[in-house]
Amino acid sequence: MSLLWIVYACRTYGGTYIDTINQEDKINPEDSAVVAEPESTGEPSSDSGETSEPTSDPTSEPTSEPTTEPSGDPQNELEPTSEPTSEPEIEPEPTSEPTTEPTSEPTSEPTSEPSSDPSDFGMLVTNDETHTSEPNGLIALEIDVPSGATAMMITAESNEYVFLDSLDSPNGTEVVNAGNWLGGNENLTLSFYADNTNVFNWPVRSTDTSLSAGTWTAYYYTANQQYYYEGNIDVDFRIQYKTDSDFSSGQTTIRIVYATGVQNQTGVVAAVQGAIDYWEDIWDGANITLIHDTENQSFSSTLPYPGDSLLSQVSATGTEEELFLIIGETISNEQGLFGISGGIPGSLVDTNNSAVLVSWLVNAGSDGVFNAEEIELFGETMAHEIGHYMGLFHPVESSFESWDALSDTSSCTSQNQCESSLGTNLMYPYPIWNSNGRVEQSQLSGEQQQVMHRYTGSL
Repeated sequence: MSLLWIVYACRTYGGTYIDTINQEDKINPEDSAVVAEPESTGEPSSDSGETSEPTSDPTSEPTSEPTTEPSGDPQNELEPTSEPTSEPEIEPEPTSEPTTEPTSEPTSEPTSEPSSDPSDFGMLVTNDETHTSEPNGLIALEIDVPSGATAMMITAESNEYVFLDSLDSPNGTEVVNAGNWLGGNENLTLSFYADNTNVFNWPVRSTDTSLSAGTWTAYYYTANQQYYYEGNIDVDFRIQYKTDSDFSSGQTTIRIVYATGVQNQTGVVAAVQGAIDYWEDIWDGANITLIHDTENQSFSSTLPYPGDSLLSQVSATGTEEELFLIIGETISNEQGLFGISGGIPGSLVDTNNSAVLVSWLVNAGSDGVFNAEEIELFGETMAHEIGHYMGLFHPVESSFESWDALSDTSSCTSQNQCESSLGTNLMYPYPIWNSNGRVEQSQLSGEQQQVMHRYTGSL
């Protein structure tokens, strides 16, 4: 039996930011159907159901089987070199399956057509389309990229599972293929893995093929709740473009939302402002201006995991230029979980994964009162999780066996080596303490900055 790897992009004590939980999946080795394994936070159904064979020949075959998520071994996670002994060391493990439903009803036709003139839609435009997969699960999504568009984001949502297989440029050249990444030791995007919500941003890196005007084709596949490829499934696509051609500087807008009661805790509110000030300093080094505002909403201060409808409800209240960061007391009552991102990358439209969640209580330490060092840690947590949301992986996972797909972050292979070469990086997989206290983690490499500037929501 193979293993199902469930991924969280998060920040914890004594463990990796991408935490994995393994479950046996429902593969029948005698069946010829390919199994697509989800990236969602839910558990597999107890039924092993299969789909019937396709009634027509596929027009395109999946280039590989999407088998496992970017991984670390939960049984072999490494702890920081040294950490305060009073802090918890709990690994987050959800026990229930959050549901993810499409945020809009399927429509038979696109609700809008892309403009050929970027001045017609300003810096960001969204087009909505619904497509039904072929009997073998294929959707060949043709995307008419307008002149002047420099980056695009595709958010796919379905009652079943959907994942990206490959992308072709207007001249028919394949520019990215899931088969070149699945099963490897470098991580580019989570869009290659099956989930009810799938988010893809292109280009990811400065070395990727640039976006150009013309018809691009993204090949998606659908699968059922038992992870077998299945056709005749509706998928809602929301396609966005930005026209910002400057990939050396930009600004990103963050809406910070307090759960019920947080706004009444003056020490926490003061710590949030201090953390934001520190976050602004981190982003100044990356030439990204942080635009933010705060608001209060009425929902429990015990936040859910991504995949919950609360994230869709909150993100639906903003504009599509905004990213959402929700601050509560804890995340699913986990005592060692600083924060968690809804995706790598995350969507600019409202979905059940469209937010970053942060626990003020865990960031405040065992006494629940922020000191100066903890306020900086709080700022790093916010910036780290938004970094995931804008497409950044850890430069190295805490297994020291997988890395991001960037050439200017070290491919180190041991704890001492990695902490020495990457320990000050914002996206390092765990906080580090030494005899002098907490190690400041505020650095971003040049290629990490380029990924952030290519995120469609960085304008």
